[in-house]
Amino acid sequence: MRINNFIFTLTFLCVFPLFELYAQNNLVDSLQKAVNLQQNDSQQVNILNRLALELKNPDPEKSIVYARQAAELSEKINYLKGLGISNVNIGAANLQVGKYTEALQCLMKALEICAKTGDKLCKARALNSMGSVYKNQFNYYAAIKKHSEALSLFKELGDQMGMAAVYFELGKLYNYIGNYPESLKQYYAVLKLYEEKKFTEGIMATYVNISENYNEQGNMKEALKLNFLALDIAKKINNKEGLAICYNNIGDAYYKNGNYAGALYYNKASIELCRETNDIEGEGVSYGNIGEIYEKQGHYSASLTMYERALKIAGETGDEEGVTIANIHIGRIYTKQKKYNGAEVYLKNALSNATKKGALGLTRDCYEGLTELYKLQKDYRKTFECYTTYISYRDSLFNEENTKKTVRAKMQYEFDKKASADSIKNQQEQKVKNAEIAAQNAVIEKGKAQFWFVVSGLFIVGIALVIVINRFRLTNKQKKIIEKQNFQIVESINYSRKIQDSLLPDKKEMQQAINSLFIFYHPKDIVSGDFYWYKQVNNFTLVACVDCTGHGVPGAFMSTLGSLLLDKLVNDNLVMPSEILNRLNDEIIRTLHQQSGGSLQDGMDISLCLMDKVNKTILFSGARNGLIVVKDKTAQRYKADVLPVGGNYMKNGKALERNFKTQEITLSPNDWVYMYTDGFMEQIGGKEGLPMTYHQFEELLVQVSSLENTEEKNKLLQLKLDQWRGPRQRTDDVLVMGFKVD
Repeated sequence: MRINNFIFTLTFLCVFPLFELYAQNNLVDSLQKAVNLQQNDSQQVNILNRLALELKNPDPEKSIVYARQAAELSEKINYLKGLGISNVNIGAANLQVGKYTEALQCLMKALEICAKTGDKLCKARALNSMGSVYKNQFNYYAAIKKHSEALSLFKELGDQMGMAAVYFELGKLYNYIGNYPESLKQYYAVLKLYEEKKFTEGIMATYVNISENYNEQGNMKEALKLNFLALDIAKKINNKEGLAICYNNIGDAYYKNGNYAGALYYNKASIELCRETNDIEGEGVSYGNIGEIYEKQGHYSASLTMYERALKIAGETGDEEGVTIANIHIGRIYTKQKKYNGAEVYLKNALSNATKKGALGLTRDCYEGLTELYKLQKDYRKTFECYTTYISYRDSLFNEENTKKTVRAKMQYEFDKKASADSIKNQQEQKVKNAEIAAQNAVIEKGKAQFWFVVSGLFIVGIALVIVINRFRLTNKQKKIIEKQNFQIVESINYSRKIQDSLLPDKKEMQQAINSLFIFYHPKDIVSGDFYWYKQVNNFTLVACVDCTGHGVPGAFMSTLGSLLLDKLVNDNLVMPSEILNRLNDEIIRTLHQQSGGSLQDGMDISLCLMDKVNKTILFSGARNGLIVVKDKTAQRYKADVLPVGGNYMKNGKALERNFKTQEITLSPNDWVYMYTDGFMEQIGGKEGLPMTYHQFEELLVQVSSLENTEEKNKLLQLKLDQWRGPRQRTDDVLVMGFKVD
């Protein structure tokens, strides 16, 4: 699965030391006005060059125009320093529009001029841009050489933002060629700089790129951890591009852990954000990822459609890496569909691109695909050749030495961070010691004043003692007040639990109506955001399993509202599950005034079943909460609609319309039906510290179905939840309901 990256904006921000000026929205306007003012020629050159630099990303063609004006004026007045900078700007702008030959010519000319002027900053920028040209031409080793030369100059100049830009490029390049430990070393170096500068967007972007590195190495625990850190930052600063990338990456983690529903959800969310921000390339990445999910589920036709969309977008945007990856995927699908000739064409195209780029990971994937193709064609000679080559690439990427270096890179970052903090602490301690020595010398020199110094000191100590005693009394009093308040709060919440429990239907009454019913209900806190609901209408039995936004007190308020609304809505004339959910959705939006766009946009995930015991069927409708039926020791999951009930969810400025569907399910006598909230799937646990997958949850329900005793079922669910969670905190409320329709 392919991960998006977030480097493109940061490279632009970091290549020039005057970092703070980029935050000024009116800078370009000011520079354009300054061009028309009366000033000397060298000042005019400097303004034109700065204007060219500002326009490099948003409008490279206009950037070239201003940079050439600066170059012409520099030659006219023999201003070599200005001529060097203008050639760097022309080269960098040509790089942006893909004119690599012209870019290299200008950058080489800039280096010749810098040799005469001794302008190290201009030389560093020229070398950095040359490295980017070589990278785009897939000459990764030449790119690394040029970026490394630029890094040395930025270090010499003390230009930290320039250093950060190069660290980013080197991290990306080393990742491309499969040198993951060296890539991590560069990323942790830039992370340290950004943390010192408190550059929030840079920290977010670095987390994303480090997560890509760990993802390539198969360390999904670290990758997921870093993506959630980046996600928190993206939410705080409302960075939609960052959010889209994090959703994409989290979807990748869920995919690799078998949670295909979660993977689809996050990739589709990423696509929505990419469309909002016009990130076509990011949209293509998510299409490719969705294709992998469909492929894993055996939906080859749907998978191929997604891959072809990804290939089209990658071709249109000039994303060579994306083209290579899409070719590998399509070749793999054709192999599974036994379209061997087409498969070989796509895989060999991908191999040609991957080897040209020096991308070890992609080359490995090509040989893996060709191995499977030739194996199915029974061409054993080619199978052996491709397999041995695949193994050599795989082992070169993942070996013990690389693993040690990866760990060492992270440890070095942690050590440097601690050493920096210790250094500051030592400086502070030394200042204190110096102050103490100076005070002692002053006392000795003054001699006679020592007595009065001691007396005044005792007087101050006496005052301080009185203050401390009074403060202690006040603190003790405040502590008692807080303890009393806490006790009252807990008592109030405990009483709220009684109210909430009283709204839940009576289990005995439910068990009389629903055969073999058991309910595993465990709130995370005293009160819960999950609840179950039941109602008998004539000959029909209705039961619901609901997960409200949040848990604890906020979730409990929503669950109370949901329970009361269901009681109010369901009657002789309204028993169809889909109609109930549509009405419930309208009532929540109306009751919480969500249509006006207020801040309270919470909703509910719900599964609702109508049982027909005579015909042994259930009518099921769900909003994000699905249903699992265990038949003959096999679990089958029935998916819900993707939107919750409630919440004025918007798209393109309009509220999304929800039309919930009803599914009819015919059951056999021994089939078990399970309704559930996402408590098990949200719980972080296991050896890798990841959420439980749907596949693991389904296997657990198959085990539960083999037990007849309700108490045993509850004990098994509790045991498995505790084992999965281990020493970790509970993360959500848990509700599982099981029954037969007899």
